[in-house]
Amino acid sequence: MRSFGRTGVAALAVLVAAGLVGCGNGSEPPSGTLSPGATGGGGGTGGGTGGGGGSGRLQVSAGPQFPQQQGGDGGVIMHTATLLDDGRVLIVGGLVPDPAGPNGQGPGASIGYYLYDATANTLTDSLANVQSVQQLQNAVMTAPGQMDIGNGQVVPFVIVFRMGHTATLLQNGQVLICGGYGFDRTDTANQPIQEVLSSAHLFDPASNTFTLVQGRMQKPRAFHQAVRLANGKVLITGGIEDDGILGGQGTATSVKEAEIYDPSTQTFSPAGSLENGLIWAASSPVQQGAVIWGGLEYALDPQTGQNAITVPLNANQTQINVGFAYDGSQFTIVHSTGSGDGYNILPAAATIGGTFFMAGGWEIVGGQLAGGTSVLMVDTLMGGYLKQADIQTGRLNAAGAELGSGLFLITGGSDGNQNAPTMVTSAELYDNGARQVIETIPMLEPRLGHSCVRLKNGAVAAIGGTHDGTDFLGFDGFPAPTIEVYTR
Repeated sequence: MRSFGRTGVAALAVLVAAGLVGCGNGSEPPSGTLSPGATGGGGGTGGGTGGGGGSGRLQVSAGPQFPQQQGGDGGVIMHTATLLDDGRVLIVGGLVPDPAGPNGQGPGASIGYYLYDATANTLTDSLANVQSVQQLQNAVMTAPGQMDIGNGQVVPFVIVFRMGHTATLLQNGQVLICGGYGFDRTDTANQPIQEVLSSAHLFDPASNTFTLVQGRMQKPRAFHQAVRLANGKVLITGGIEDDGILGGQGTATSVKEAEIYDPSTQTFSPAGSLENGLIWAASSPVQQGAVIWGGLEYALDPQTGQNAITVPLNANQTQINVGFAYDGSQFTIVHSTGSGDGYNILPAAATIGGTFFMAGGWEIVGGQLAGGTSVLMVDTLMGGYLKQADIQTGRLNAAGAELGSGLFLITGGSDGNQNAPTMVTSAELYDNGARQVIETIPMLEPRLGHSCVRLKNGAVAAIGGTHDGTDFLGFDGFPAPTIEVYTR
């Protein structure tokens, strides 16, 4: 995979600089390379147990490394990672190291995709034969969904820079790639037009190819949510629909309209509206519907009278809308008093035994935001959530997945301090039966903005993310060059 410059990417730091300038109540938030097979463990927990070592203990080992980028470590940040039916993991989009940036530092645009084969312990780079960034910068479109990169090589246009997109496994085994911030068209001079996208593509694992979906989304959107429903269709909600804040202009609009993708017709159709358009929310299928939980909204801040990134308030601006439950036909608002242990921004989320769980994230506590410790079980029947326990270390922008029966693995993230964020270097294993963290071990390397995927063999792979970022989103750091695999 290769980098495609920094245009529009450096300005993404505006999201961080904007801070959460209006939390609805007028308050502001508080201020290595390892050889394959290397393992880590040790460390105690509040439950008195340790990690690593023998059978039945949490262990971590290094998987394959990402190919180097222009002489430096490779990797991706804020990408998507999707488990395919054949056991491989499709890794698409995000940010990669940008050696053309100031002093060779900072993230650039991700071009290409990876296929991770856990059985063979290999990571295949789709653009391994591309020799230079300049070769890609000279690329021009040749047909819808394709791009000529020179030397007779034509590649799927989906691989060109997009981040803040979604990737959803369909019932037929294909993967739907929707929206994001990037480009899928060029201007009259064949230069890419960077914008929030309404395009979608399908990845076919049988041929390892992408095809452009002819129907576009009803709304362009990035940092949105996509959930496959029980009927095989995909519910798409939230996000932002213009790139003002991404381009450094300081304005953006949240998308309140929802839509449905129908795989049988490859079309998108309206699916009602939410009271709030959410970004950085968590979502999961439940029964015949879905739940969308937490996140932020780019909307009018009643305290300042200006557009700002805020927590989503109800129509009267008096109560926080924690989330939305979708029953297959309509959305139901879920509220909270905002007193803590209920509102989450960038949590680690996973479906454990058919139930949707979240851990950490930025939580509202006493009118302030901090790296959260709550483990929440979403109960849509009751119209809310149930706090189960606390993890040991408050964290946001972490990643998690189910590891074994009823076990929730939570990895990495940031401590949530906006003024001087610190990366979290531990992985915690939460047992919902015991309602407590039962093991904690150090990660092989710190990472945030990464993904966790439960593999076919039951192990969990932590993929990508930055390992040296200084902001809570990880946009300013270099990616972790390895995949690490957790087993028990």
